Amino acid sequence: MINEAHLCDVLFLEANYDENMLNNGPYPYQLKKRISGPFGHLSNSDAISMLNTITPLSPQRVYFCHLSNTNNRVDLLESYIKKELTWRGEHTVCNNGETYFSYLNIKEEVL
Repeated sequence: MINEAHLCDVLFLEANYDENMLNNGPYPYQLKKRISGPFGHLSNSDAISMLNTITPLSPQRVYFCHLSNTNNRVDLLESYIKKELTWRGEHTVCNNGETYFSYLNIKEEVL
């Protein structure tokens, strides 16, 4: 998936769950394991880590989508983005058909 993401101008990237919310949430153990397993969903951390490995400005825009109503919140993803995202480009968080925020991530480089 990472190799293909380098070729995109626009990327729709799942940020399905917050790890703490999933682990402490109402789902049965087996469902939690399926969601967080290698063939499950991407956590907020997974999505940010993957995006940080991509060449800056390729893709130029990212939409974070497919947030779980039970195991994620927009404010948690937004906080994680502000703390951890090093990729440069424009990104938007979408949930339930709504756009919650969108901005250009340009962090100053220290020379």
